Amino acid sequence: MSLRVLLATEASEGLGHVAPWRGLLETLIAHGHVVTMACPQAALAQSLLGDTGAKVLQAWWPSMHASAILESSYCWEDLLWSLGYGSSKAVAACTKYWASLFDSEKPDVILADYAPLAMVIAKARGIPVIEAGGGFCVPPARAGQPSWLPHIRQLNPSLKPPQEWIARAEHRGRCIVQAFNLILPSEAGLPEFNAIYRSASVRCVTSSQELDHYVNWRFADDVEYLGALKLSSLGVDPDASAPDWARAATKSLKLLCYLKENTPGIDEILTQLVSSMDLQILIIGLSRSRVKQLCSLHGEVPSHIHISEQALDFSKAIGLADVFLTNGGIHSLSHALSSGKQCLIVASQAEQASMAVLLRENPLIGIIGHASHLQAQLLQLKRMERKRQADLSNNLYKAELSLLALIDKVAC
Repeated sequence: MSLRVLLATEASEGLGHVAPWRGLLETLIAHGHVVTMACPQAALAQSLLGDTGAKVLQAWWPSMHASAILESSYCWEDLLWSLGYGSSKAVAACTKYWASLFDSEKPDVILADYAPLAMVIAKARGIPVIEAGGGFCVPPARAGQPSWLPHIRQLNPSLKPPQEWIARAEHRGRCIVQAFNLILPSEAGLPEFNAIYRSASVRCVTSSQELDHYVNWRFADDVEYLGALKLSSLGVDPDASAPDWARAATKSLKLLCYLKENTPGIDEILTQLVSSMDLQILIIGLSRSRVKQLCSLHGEVPSHIHISEQALDFSKAIGLADVFLTNGGIHSLSHALSSGKQCLIVASQAEQASMAVLLRENPLIGIIGHASHLQAQLLQLKRMERKRQADLSNNLYKAELSLLALIDKVAC
């Protein structure tokens, strides 16, 4: 039976809640389903998904209609408040959007990745919802949200949150519930904040249990662990984009560097990499001119530094690397660890800091709490016996097939 499947996200930055779903969209369409994706970054998503046959629509999100509060968030009440979900006006405007989209697309089932408002509205309309995503974005449905502050403070002991932040978070949670309840029928009203995450018929984490931020907070049946999503093969083969790095002699440790420009100490980190002449380093996500600027390089980039300004086939790039230097994004990190790669994490967000602490005992993980720690971690890796791992077979990725079965089950 052909189903109308809507993939919804309200995450407004980057493609971290779009790109991982390409494989599933292709699988759904191959099975005869009609697929639509609604996301804030519609133009970027169209460039990534346009050839799959999925329709891409522009989604609204609350911070379009409410001023974002740029401050530290220590729990989900804080985070949703900062993104505008405590504004009745913003929630009402976005509700009209989702209601109109549900009327026009008539989805049989909604797959929600970081889409709290879409989930609540769908439940009120009787549309089945599957909530899925990395562990951080599928918070526990039990009462009382966990705070990620303890993890952040392990990496930054000097952090001193406001004394009243717990009371503040509780107040914000009540404001968010009030804003949601104003747009819901009385019989569908939310009794408390965590009821948002009880709107889904099924809840799934697209990683292993080891990478679930809230594994110690969940009830036994809170989520299903599906394992890693297959990374999109869309992008240039590293052998074409960075052939000197891809074909570098095996005696050289090959490092793949994928750090955002807002990474703490990014200039010092890149400067250290430039001086690490005994490594073969591929930098992605930053332009050549920006790398030179951050490193204060006035001449040519050293020959051991390779920079790809094209979107790479990340799966193949990880397969060729010995070490992955990353901010700790769930999907790329999950793939690298599953491939047996050594990973060095330089966290730039609360989610990544929490992930780094969660994995601190994993022998494949090194944590760069400060840029000055990088050289010590690299030296330790150079001394270790290196075992190259073949890239994983596509058969190891079962998440798409599991979600396909769940979509059929929930819709029927």
